[in-house]
Amino acid sequence: MTHFEIFGLPERFAVDLRLLAERYRALQALTASDSDTEAVGDRSQSWAPLLAAMQVNDAYRTLKDPLLRAKYLLSLHTGMPLRDERDGQHGTLLMDQIELRETMAEAQGRPNPKAAAATVLTSLTEQSAALEKALEGLFAEPSPENLRTAREIVRKRQFLDRCRRDVERLHA
Repeated sequence: MTHFEIFGLPERFAVDLRLLAERYRALQALTASDSDTEAVGDRSQSWAPLLAAMQVNDAYRTLKDPLLRAKYLLSLHTGMPLRDERDGQHGTLLMDQIELRETMAEAQGRPNPKAAAATVLTSLTEQSAALEKALEGLFAEPSPENLRTAREIVRKRQFLDRCRRDVERLHA
């Protein structure tokens, strides 16, 4: 059963997060009541509710996060997990990474590094949103070419997330 099937959602990148959260809470309540029933019943079956709860939690975490969702969809469509984003980098992604690292270094050297970091964070958020929009279109028509492009976008998004964490540490 896929993560999408667990929540009764269509297998696509665009997910109704409100509906996902509602169904998650309903499944949590169901697995909790199953656990209570098992506690008074046969002890040999006591692992089943725990395993079901773990599967629901994993599926929820994956579908809630756009990057994890994209990686999961890639693995469903290709049958292969996505390797680390450093594998197979293309020249344009490498240049984007160098430019972003330079921007982050400049932000640290400014008189007000927190304001500069806030500007970089805004830019990273905008870039991530644009990449998510592109992924939505690519996964809507999962041709081999679209999946290759989606894989590259996921790699770029992984890098942006790592940069965002670095800038947030600087901003704090």
